[in-house]
Amino acid sequence: MDDELDAIAGGEGEDTDDLQRPDLADEADIVVTGERFKYGALVPLWDGWSQPVPPPVGGSTVSYADWLNIQQQQCQADLQVDGVATQIADLIKQKADYASREYGALIYMVNGEIKMGPLTPGQTVAEALAAGLPAPETRFKLPSDWGPGAQVLAIVHSHTSVGYSGADLIDQRYPSTYTVGGVASGDYANMDRLVASDPRFAPAAAFAQYILGPDGVLREFNYSDGHVTAANDTTHDHDNLLKDRPCAQ
Repeated sequence: MDDELDAIAGGEGEDTDDLQRPDLADEADIVVTGERFKYGALVPLWDGWSQPVPPPVGGSTVSYADWLNIQQQQCQADLQVDGVATQIADLIKQKADYASREYGALIYMVNGEIKMGPLTPGQTVAEALAAGLPAPETRFKLPSDWGPGAQVLAIVHSHTSVGYSGADLIDQRYPSTYTVGGVASGDYANMDRLVASDPRFAPAAAFAQYILGPDGVLREFNYSDGHVTAANDTTHDHDNLLKDRPCAQ
């Protein structure tokens, strides 16, 4: 499917390196079989060992055995998505220019499979400045097998080190947030618009951004956590991909 999603990825800064944009080479799909059950409805927290927990919809109750099964399914799905995100990060780090050029890919589910979309190059800071943009732009392509019922579960992209220094390098570990002409822009603002209104995206409670920072560390930012930045991050555990799973690993 010839379709693209635009997203601004990065922070403000200047770049002294202007590399030639590489040819776009399709990467092989990374396929992990399984379903991410949390995308149907939120699973309630268990409130006791004897009392059944009402599901979010309907009038029936969820037995403890069924709740445990759903929790395990969610845990396995989170494990799969994290695994695909890690593989995407590894592919990005194999790019010779990944320190100066952003790269990104979607993680999506179609026909019960969690998969990686095409890995695509974005801009350098210098190219963004030349185009009149405040930060590099990365366009995420939808895969050729995209079809009815498919959903974007997460977006993975890198932030560069070339063009940034000092505190900006810390900011680059997080999804970007800034304003242009009084209008909210950056990774968070773009995802706010897409997740809120685009049916191709998973529900807000289940969507996540993964940022491969300039320090080479992959971090996960759940949409439900709000706009977590270097200035307001109180946990500093976003590189711990285990933290949002509903079961112990």
